[in-house]
Amino acid sequence: MADEKKLPRATMRDNKLHVEGEKDVYVRGMIRSLTLHVRDLVYHRGYSVDEGKAQVTGRISGTAIIQRRDAIAVAGSKFRSTEMEFSVRAVPPGSEHEWKCTIGFLPYDWEISKPDDADHFYVEVYVTQEAFADAEGAFLAGRATALDIILDTDLWVPENDWHEPQSGFVNWHLVPTENPSDMPRSERGRVEQFGWREIPPLAGKPATPVAAEETPAYKAGQSWASDMVRTAQDDLQADKRFSPGPKKRSWGLVLAWTAFIVLCIGYALFKVAT
Repeated sequence: MADEKKLPRATMRDNKLHVEGEKDVYVRGMIRSLTLHVRDLVYHRGYSVDEGKAQVTGRISGTAIIQRRDAIAVAGSKFRSTEMEFSVRAVPPGSEHEWKCTIGFLPYDWEISKPDDADHFYVEVYVTQEAFADAEGAFLAGRATALDIILDTDLWVPENDWHEPQSGFVNWHLVPTENPSDMPRSERGRVEQFGWREIPPLAGKPATPVAAEETPAYKAGQSWASDMVRTAQDDLQADKRFSPGPKKRSWGLVLAWTAFIVLCIGYALFKVAT
């Protein structure tokens, strides 16, 4: 890596971190959580083979968006972001990593990075097998599309931000090591909440469109109009039986019935639309 990307040295004095060239003094242990909303989830499943023995492995990755207008930065650098690459995986029962996390930073390296890669922060969360199976099932069933994570971390903040109210925003920091490096040291954290918002499997799916002619209101209007026309025809036949002989067609009656039928169909269409 080029020398201009090297971070300044950091030294610890009186439990406070001093970074070369920085006016701010950094501290940690602030009573505030790091809140993440993880979207664009992807499920990864495969097999790891050790000495000929295969074991199923799985993880869920995504993009973690830092909430509450907070951000993460590298002390001694201008690099700052409101997003981190995220992954969660299960650990064996009784592991010391249960409900823990690691937060770090990876600079672009032309030797190992992909062409579309860039400097980025990352957070890895480790949960119990039971918790991961629960999240895995909800995601694969289509009920969970995002995760909500709250972490208590060892990240650093400028000393002046120590008393920042909950309504304010904080820049969390990774800090350089004691030796010149292009990477800050990673930090640990503890999971306070691990969850997701579930949706019913059918929620959000558009209803199958129904033609207007197939709706109950339209059919009712047609039936009503047909009954009225049939009644009028029966009355006309009755008049002919009791009044033999040629009879002039009543155009006024025809127009009246036509207007009535049109009104019936219009009413049915109105009910369909509403």
